[in-house]
Amino acid sequence: NCDIIINQNSYANKLKYNFKNKNITKLFGHKYTILKSNLNWNNNSKLNKKIKNIFLIFGGTDVKNYYTKFSKKLSNYNLHINVLNEIIKKKLSKIKNKKNIKIHKNKKIDEIIKKNNIDLIISCCGSVLYEIFLYKVPIITVLCVGNQKNAFDFYSEKKAIIRSNVNNIKKNIKDFSLKERVNLVKKASRYSNIYGVKLIKQKLIKFSKNDT
Repeated sequence: NCDIIINQNSYANKLKYNFKNKNITKLFGHKYTILKSNLNWNNNSKLNKKIKNIFLIFGGTDVKNYYTKFSKKLSNYNLHINVLNEIIKKKLSKIKNKKNIKIHKNKKIDEIIKKNNIDLIISCCGSVLYEIFLYKVPIITVLCVGNQKNAFDFYSEKKAIIRSNVNNIKKNIKDFSLKERVNLVKKASRYSNIYGVKLIKQKLIKFSKNDT
């Protein structure tokens, strides 16, 4: 029974909410994306014809051990993994010394992408999607947990991402043409907004003034 509800997902209006407050203010959709304010969105690098560097992003716990599973499938690529906690550090103990794997310890994903000429991101469908949508790098997604299925289905249907799994990832990358990657990046950028927090703030200020 709240006064305002915020849902940054582009499919938010399709979700079923039971509102007790008939006058509730709904801030729904990617217009209200909540992003970190200290990130640099100016990634002007062009996509390479051939995919060489792949950034793997499977959340803070990697519940399905995707780092290990995908590293076995993608031994012909340079794989980049960002380690920010002990859970992931332990899970990578068996693969961290492989020649094609580079471990990073950087809180800023944008810096990893730019400094390492990342050609492709393979990621879960959590909130990190809204950040990487804006980095002009094509994204292949995998389903990590059940509550990501709406995003997994919606953004793949809108051709903002390519959906995949461990068994199909090699084929997906092999068939991933430069033209398709360019189109994917263009469509993905439509589903995130760097001014989302500013817009939410304006709405909250307006709401508080009207409330008083």
